[in-house]
Amino acid sequence: MSFERFEATDNFNKQASEEQMRHLGEERLQRADNADQQATDWVDRGVIDVPVRDLPKPDDITGPGDFKKESMLEMREGFDKLAQMKPAIDQDIGRNGDYWRSMDQNQNLDYREGYQKIYESFYGDTSVRVDKVGDTYDVINGRHRIWLAHEMGLNTIPARVIEKV
Repeated sequence: MSFERFEATDNFNKQASEEQMRHLGEERLQRADNADQQATDWVDRGVIDVPVRDLPKPDDITGPGDFKKESMLEMREGFDKLAQMKPAIDQDIGRNGDYWRSMDQNQNLDYREGYQKIYESFYGDTSVRVDKVGDTYDVINGRHRIWLAHEMGLNTIPARVIEKV
């Protein structure tokens, strides 16, 4: 074999090898992207109205004695107040805590007795939170509110839904 043919063959092999390496690198990147996508297949749907019948009723709550932070009566009153608030929330008029703080000030209600507390309990950082996989919900936060919603026969409850897609 002549030197020129050897050099051409060697260059061809180097190019083929570089092409294979580039292809392998692309495959690895694709696999990494797929793994990242699988790891982040959870989507935050925000706070939406969830049918209470679809949520599991917590079996570790049996009655008033299981309510520690808020009494069952206070929580029931909160649900009643939420029912009054829902039209404004659903129309986006009352879709923020400032609106309800203003309402409280206009009615001389302190935070504990006011609308802002209720809004934050259902739409803020302490909202009911559920993870959803298929048609199944797993309660992450808000077991007492969900239990009481079942007991009161409510149709829906606002909850932050994090869904596996």
